[in-house]
Amino acid sequence: MTQFPFSSQLTTNTVQGRARAAALQGFEPPPEPMEWVEYRSAGTLLIIGPADEAWPLARALGDSLECAVLATAKPATAPESAPPATTAYGNPVELSGHLGAFTLSVEDPSGRVHKTTAVFGADRAAFDLVLDLNRKSALARQILPPGYIHASTAERRAAALDELPQMVGEFQKPRFFA
Repeated sequence: MTQFPFSSQLTTNTVQGRARAAALQGFEPPPEPMEWVEYRSAGTLLIIGPADEAWPLARALGDSLECAVLATAKPATAPESAPPATTAYGNPVELSGHLGAFTLSVEDPSGRVHKTTAVFGADRAAFDLVLDLNRKSALARQILPPGYIHASTAERRAAALDELPQMVGEFQKPRFFA
C-alpha cells in the first residue's frame, strides 16, 4: 500500500475528511511505462498525390522540410519552371513504417515496381514523414502511425502545413500493447 507524505495532514474530523482518507489509503498509482519508443526525424517529407496538388504544398513546406513528390497524376499543363521538389511519377506500393522510417515501393506508369532508392536516388532509402493527398489512404491501418498524415480534404491539408514542420527532431512515447 502506498503512503502519501501529506496523508497525516488530512483531517479525519469530518465526513469528507474520513472519506478522502479512506480513498487515499487504497490508492495505488499506475505503473510507470517500462519501455519507450524513440523516433528521429530529420524532416524528409514524401508527398503522395497528383502533381497539381502536391507541388504547391512542397513549395509551401520547402523552407522547413526536404520534400519529394510521388505524383500519382501528371500536371494538367506543363509547368513553366522546374517543380519545387524532386518528383517521380507512379503509385505507392507497400508503404510501411513510422515517423523517421517510412519505406515504400513505387509502381511506375508501365506497371513495374521499384524500390525507393531506384526512384528517388541512392541516398533516399526512407522518408521521415509522409503527406498523402489521395482520397484512399496508402496505409490500410485502423490507427495511422506517427509521421503519416492522410490529408484528402482542404481543411486537413491546411492543418498539415502547421503540423509537419513540428515533426522534426527526437521524440519519445510509451510503448503500448494491444
